[in-house]
Amino acid sequence: GSSNKAVSFNFNGWGNKQAYDKDALVAAKVASEAGVTLETSSLVLEGGGIEVDGQGTAIITESCVLNDNRNPNVTKAEAETELMARLGLTKIIWLPGIAGRDITDGHTDFYARFAGVGTVLAHYEPDSTQYDHSVTLTHLDILRNSTDAQGN
Repeated sequence: GSSNKAVSFNFNGWGNKQAYDKDALVAAKVASEAGVTLETSSLVLEGGGIEVDGQGTAIITESCVLNDNRNPNVTKAEAETELMARLGLTKIIWLPGIAGRDITDGHTDFYARFAGVGTVLAHYEPDSTQYDHSVTLTHLDILRNSTDAQGN
């Protein structure tokens, strides 16, 4: 059977854009209050930077997780290995995202959210003059051609 745990990913103020000296204390407090074991990861990741369906699938933006301001010299394969080991994932769908346009560098939760197992709500920018129009079309294409961990 599975057991509940908490994972404390590294946090660096969205790529050193804001102060974050006390943020590292939050995960230990939450884990303690919940009565679960705390694991730590050196991978920099914010909650909005990953979407999970609870069934082994995650959606992540490269612009956030693979950004040099968070995880310099970390490859996609290395990030996947760490995320799969820590979170019990079996499938990761990578979206390109856009770095440098907002404090989050294109958090996943801005572009796509799981609405249920096998169902994703995705942001589409219809105005072709907007900076994220093209990337939202790319995201839709990737998501339409992807399956979750169960093949849905």
